[in-house]
Amino acid sequence: MSRAPLKDTGAQAQTTALLREVAKGALPTGGPTNIDGPPNIDTVRALCHDLRQPLAAIMLLARAEGGDIQHRMGGILDQAQWLSDMVESVIGDAVEDLRGSVDVVELASRCVMLARPAAACQVRFVGGDQAMAVAAPVALGRAVNCVLDNAVRAAGPGGHVTVEVTGRVAEVTIRVIDDGPGLGHVPPNNSLGLTITRALVSACGGTFELIPGTPVGMVAQIVLPATRDRSGSAMRLLLCDDHKPLLDALSLALRDRGHTVVATALDPDEAVEAARQHKPDACLLDVNFRHTNGLNAIGRIHEVSPDTKVVMLSGSISRSLMADAMARGARGFVGKEKPVGAIIEALEMAYHGYLAALPS
Repeated sequence: MSRAPLKDTGAQAQTTALLREVAKGALPTGGPTNIDGPPNIDTVRALCHDLRQPLAAIMLLARAEGGDIQHRMGGILDQAQWLSDMVESVIGDAVEDLRGSVDVVELASRCVMLARPAAACQVRFVGGDQAMAVAAPVALGRAVNCVLDNAVRAAGPGGHVTVEVTGRVAEVTIRVIDDGPGLGHVPPNNSLGLTITRALVSACGGTFELIPGTPVGMVAQIVLPATRDRSGSAMRLLLCDDHKPLLDALSLALRDRGHTVVATALDPDEAVEAARQHKPDACLLDVNFRHTNGLNAIGRIHEVSPDTKVVMLSGSISRSLMADAMARGARGFVGKEKPVGAIIEALEMAYHGYLAALPS
């Protein structure tokens, strides 16, 4: 069944709440197969489950003899970065893991690459060039890793696991297929991983189900809302930054995409006045100015133009800064080091009702 893209209705709070549901064991259910987890699952156990696969890969890479040392060190660094992302997402209550436009092909292929060193079976990836979905990237990565870890252990030595990503107009589907003995015959400690997966996928606005394979094995399926094609929607925009060359470059790029820049401003006071006059669809607002703070202008802009979506622009974005700006009504964040296309993407996402988080 097709699912239309879901607008964000508080992704930060929803993601955090669902992750806390993991700790309580009170998880959403649905799909053809209902996997009930143990009654008391805490966040530490959930995180430890997720850490198992990358830690095993790091140990294998560290113990390997011969071969390209540079290649092995690169693999260890990749696994360590994945570990860092997972730990940070739990310690930080997923504050920075906001829903945004995610290339599922890139994410899933990276999960496959990270799983291979510790896998006793063959793991392959099938996907196109790109499939963009609305998801929280760290939560989705953890979900795919959980499913992939279960599939690898179910397939066992000499078995086969395939990860497929297909994109359609309204949805993106991830299928993890193994040729193991099937549900109920896999190694122990799998129910915790599947319970975590259900919560994490729900936090991304998607659905998760298990389907018996043909003739053996299982198919774990994650369906996510696709990023809508926004090419036909022109925006009326207000840009505010004290760096005029940046304003000129952004204005040119936005006009090339068919959008209208109704005004530019060099400080927040000018931006508030421009918002009063033009009632723009979205405003790109710098955080730091020489004599003031852009955060203080978010509420003032909404007072004179309530429907304007404000996206913050900053050279460095901390968790506390993001939380503060969201509390004031900002709908997105984008790092100044991002390419112009990413800044435009953040504005388009905010305009269409999504939270846009593209920090530097």
